Amino acid sequence: MNNTHAETTIETGAASSSNARFFGRCVSWIFWGIFSILLVFYCCSAILDPDFWWHLKSGEVMLNQRGLLNIDPFNYTGDAVVHRREATILKGYWLWQVVAALLYRMGGLYGIFVLKGMTLLLMVGGVLREMRRQSVAPFLQQLLIGLGTVIMITGFILERPQIYSFIFLTALLGMVAQVRLERRPSWMLLPLMAVWSNIHGGFVVGEFFPTERINANNGV
Repeated sequence: MNNTHAETTIETGAASSSNARFFGRCVSWIFWGIFSILLVFYCCSAILDPDFWWHLKSGEVMLNQRGLLNIDPFNYTGDAVVHRREATILKGYWLWQVVAALLYRMGGLYGIFVLKGMTLLLMVGGVLREMRRQSVAPFLQQLLIGLGTVIMITGFILERPQIYSFIFLTALLGMVAQVRLERRPSWMLLPLMAVWSNIHGGFVVGEFFPTERINANNGV
């Protein structure tokens, strides 16, 4: 009789565990379904950043002339002297600007909507990958992704190259965490920094951060 009771308890526990897993999957499907629908609506929303059109036109000029900007093609009142700060502005975003111009050339505003979606997906994917690597509970993952996405789309404008500094910094934090666990640095570190340095000036944080964290970890 004791064996029968124990078997019944085990079967009940297994059924409860199975039901909990099924419920968790349903919640996950519902969350990601709603998230995907809201993502589409957001990416098709109006472009709010007035600087976007300067970035887009700069990318178009670079595509037409097949080279970087040496002078501001939209400055009709100043002199032709380009100072260091102006040169940084003209050339610091060139890769993002060219990609945006190519997407616009191929699909018009729909291409820009794709760029916005890709930006948000890269951000979400980077954060989600790091949380899964650290074995964060699925419900907590979805909660943090939902809150983080709301903060991003309400506090930041995604059609800007600056957003990619957040994306690359997220990836960099994951690489630094691997080094702190005494693992080999990722081979992606060099390509990451190369792309970052041609999209936004925030890459200087990326150059300083790994060295500072590794030295701190080693007690230097």
